[in-house]
Amino acid sequence: MTTLNSCVKEYLNYCRYHKNLSDLSLKAYDIDLKQFITFVGGRKKIKNIDKHVITGYVQHLFEDGLKSSSVKRRIACLKAMFRWLEFDEQIDVNPFHKVDLRIRLPQQLPRNLGTDQLQVLMNRARMDIGLRNYQIISMLELQNRIAILWTLSCSNNPVKA
Repeated sequence: MTTLNSCVKEYLNYCRYHKNLSDLSLKAYDIDLKQFITFVGGRKKIKNIDKHVITGYVQHLFEDGLKSSSVKRRIACLKAMFRWLEFDEQIDVNPFHKVDLRIRLPQQLPRNLGTDQLQVLMNRARMDIGLRNYQIISMLELQNRIAILWTLSCSNNPVKA
């Protein structure tokens, strides 16, 4: 039977020579997979890794204080390896097939338009569109300036709880 250590080495070689991943991607995969090896134990047989090990690992990552995006990246790396192991017929059943993992990323607020972008938009509006559309874009510019002032105001006077 194949151990987790040997499967990780084979998978990284596959990624290097068949998928032609960049050195940075390979380094990230290596770090992520070594962290899983540390959690599970490198001598563990690959066929003994099941959905309970996977869910335990996810819980461990969150308990270590990782952000959702970091956990999601580590799990994506693991999923890819187990998918390859199944394709390569080293395992019969991928442990991720029976795991319901939904790691939600926090929604980020949209960024404001930059001054340069607003200037281009305003110049274009003056040349190409009617008065009504120009006024709408002027309101967007005003909103953007208010948002910038609000941001500056909040960064200089942090709210204390």
